[in-house]
Amino acid sequence: MRQSHEYFVKQIELIKESEARLYQFLEQMPVGVFIIDKNYNIVFSNKRSNEILGLSFIENINFSEIKNYLELYKAANGEQEYPFHELPIVRALKEEKIISEQMKIINPHGQPYKLKVLAQPIYIKGNIEFALALYDILPKIQNNILTELLNFDFSNSFHTFIEFATRLLCEYLGVHRVGIWKNETSYIECIRIYDKYNKAYQSGMQLFKKDFPIYFDYILQGNMLPIENAITHEATREFAEIYFEPLKIYSTFDCSILVHNQLYGIICCEVRYHTHQWNETEVELMQSFSKLLGLLIEKYY
Repeated sequence: MRQSHEYFVKQIELIKESEARLYQFLEQMPVGVFIIDKNYNIVFSNKRSNEILGLSFIENINFSEIKNYLELYKAANGEQEYPFHELPIVRALKEEKIISEQMKIINPHGQPYKLKVLAQPIYIKGNIEFALALYDILPKIQNNILTELLNFDFSNSFHTFIEFATRLLCEYLGVHRVGIWKNETSYIECIRIYDKYNKAYQSGMQLFKKDFPIYFDYILQGNMLPIENAITHEATREFAEIYFEPLKIYSTFDCSILVHNQLYGIICCEVRYHTHQWNETEVELMQSFSKLLGLLIEKYY
């Protein structure tokens, strides 16, 4: 039986009880905002969400019914459907953590979109009562990340900028770790690696070029390396035993950073625990991000 409209209004009031203007804020957000409760009832979907999904009555259905109206696929794996329990917002509700995924939808009007979805649980008095998803169409996300990078306050230190850049790319790509390594004559040195789940940075590690000749032969020529299986790929397998396997890193995406048309360093994105097939949008985003990063380092640092 479908819940009454009054029920959903009460649920929204619970979510916004600590901030009277939250509803207005969520409604005006430029990305889709979608909220379900622990019983999978849809309690809120803002204007942008409804535009993307092509649904105007979405607050009146249970989330388990969503597949009656939309076709939901894993964007990185062709047309493989998402099982209900693996949908990002459902996982956030059950796994009690932030979930970042890409997915494809076909709305009731037949319009296909690839989305970047960030879902997280909402706690009330220590218990998960709701889950919230923020999402938008991927090409727009690429513009957003570049805008955020340009809007950084460059009066901050260089290392603060690198920390911001690695964290930004990590969240937008939905990967586990992003690092920036400085190119030196005989080695590369880690300026910063951001780990999304630990929300912590590492720095100072060095990798000597003589120990990884095949990898550096690839990367020093300016090649982009979006690699699904980093443990077995010719360009990266030299790192398998000492780096990938201990950290359970399965997929990587490395890209050169040029400053004054010289190799300044390398951006390294790492996916742990499973392989990831890099799609065209992610490749374009990395290419744009690395070029802009190099220009900003050249101009400000």
